[in-house]
Amino acid sequence: MFNFNEVKLEHLAIHKVGNKVREDEDLLLSGAELNISDDFINDVLLRYFLTGFKSDEFYHFDEESELQSNEIKYLVNNTFSNPHSLFDFSVEMAQRLYESSTHPNIKGGEFYCTYLTNCRFGEEYVDAIGLFKSETKDVFIKIFPENDEFGIQALEGINIKKLDKGCIIFNTLSQDGYKVVVLDKTNFGSEVAMYWKKDFLQLTQVQDAFYHTANYLDLCKNFVKDVFTSDNDVPRQDQVMLLNKSFEYFDSNPEFNQNDFNRKVINDDPGVIEAFENYKSDFQKDKEFELPQEFSVSEAAVKDNKKYFKSILKLDKKFHVYVHGGENFIERGFDDGKKMNFYKLYFHNEA
Repeated sequence: MFNFNEVKLEHLAIHKVGNKVREDEDLLLSGAELNISDDFINDVLLRYFLTGFKSDEFYHFDEESELQSNEIKYLVNNTFSNPHSLFDFSVEMAQRLYESSTHPNIKGGEFYCTYLTNCRFGEEYVDAIGLFKSETKDVFIKIFPENDEFGIQALEGINIKKLDKGCIIFNTLSQDGYKVVVLDKTNFGSEVAMYWKKDFLQLTQVQDAFYHTANYLDLCKNFVKDVFTSDNDVPRQDQVMLLNKSFEYFDSNPEFNQNDFNRKVINDDPGVIEAFENYKSDFQKDKEFELPQEFSVSEAAVKDNKKYFKSILKLDKKFHVYVHGGENFIERGFDDGKKMNFYKLYFHNEA
């Protein structure tokens, strides 16, 4: 959907944003935009800022939500209209980030505001605004010649392969709140991580094919974890089979259809369908959205979620059985003599 092979870094401003609730951390604003004339440093910064963005999960400024998102969109509009105003924009955003950094676990760090050109988005080349934050420091060893010997020095710095937080706003679909990609590598999945997307940027995920596919896969995974369990007398191999069939459905079908899914994945089992629909209803209420009965399947979302659908039977600490279909060729039983569970596998040929 997008790539940065030909992107250029036109403007850059850096500020230091601390945690507002800590007395020893403050907001330190620079006095001017940073002028980078060294091509090597320019290339290093672009690799640091852009390499981590690989997902097709898009966000936008939702005009129907919080007022602040409208304010940020207004500032973004002005900056795209006049790229030389980036420094003023960076000061405003640094102040907003500082006001949003109130959770005690939020780390302070350098905040970078950039103006990028020549970003390929689909079939067009557009400008973009990049907002990035570095929170984690690494220790590096520097070796240098010293007289007839070598000296060694330990330095603390930023690892350019580990961007902590980032946001890129593409200058496209402005009427819909722009297309935005977000990256957050620290405090992933926790309450703290929400401050970057929600409190600071006020972004809402775009409800497109990626959104629907990712959420439905999440629904399937959590249904097996919470309902389709051994506590409800569901054998472990049936749990693995349902996970496997759920993923295979999305991996092999370009379009999702609820009735077709019930037939191919749940095998039209009335009891399981009812349990699934009840869980789906609670899932939608908890997430505050509604999953459609039909939608296009996103290959990118399927690829991103593959790691969560591991079709593995873990037997004590001795065996792992990888299951990729063929539920009719595996049986579970109990050996009264050995007082142990067992699985019986049927196959035609040994590879």
